[in-house]
Amino acid sequence: NSKGLPASIGVHYLKYSNEDVKKPSLLDAVYVHHGFGASSLSWLPALPSLVDRLGARLGLGHDMVGFGFTDRQRQLDWYTTDASARISQALFMKETADELGGKPPNSVVVMGHSLGCIGALKMALQLPLDTTKLIVLCAPALGLSSKFKDESSSSEGEQADSSGWVRSLRFAASSFLRKAIV
Repeated sequence: NSKGLPASIGVHYLKYSNEDVKKPSLLDAVYVHHGFGASSLSWLPALPSLVDRLGARLGLGHDMVGFGFTDRQRQLDWYTTDASARISQALFMKETADELGGKPPNSVVVMGHSLGCIGALKMALQLPLDTTKLIVLCAPALGLSSKFKDESSSSEGEQADSSGWVRSLRFAASSFLRKAIV
């Protein structure tokens, strides 16, 4: 590849197949990205319920390089959210092709927690344009904390707008997760 990285590494990932899904399904897959200091196993208790309740065919999530059981690498380029997004995109395309009999995926819910939010957004940008994506970010590590906004805002109106946006994002993510897990 263009960065001189190895063509493949050993990637640990979770895969849950929803055997009860009726064909055709509204969603082909749910892909989850873990946060800093965690691994894909942190999604293990919730992944089957999320996939089942959303009516998806497949649930996937991998360990970022440097976390969990994915192989450690010498090159530092592997320890980035860009590398994690490339891994997730490749894994998603391979597993959904296997699940769908070689057909391209139509839809996916991409979820991220904490640092995983950045990889989730980057993954969504790398997926084919005709793949419908629902993106859910939970406690995103995107520099959106109220302290950061308070220090960087230039006016009162701008500060109120950004705080409202952050509150809306947090409410939407927590509401979605409560409905999906319960």
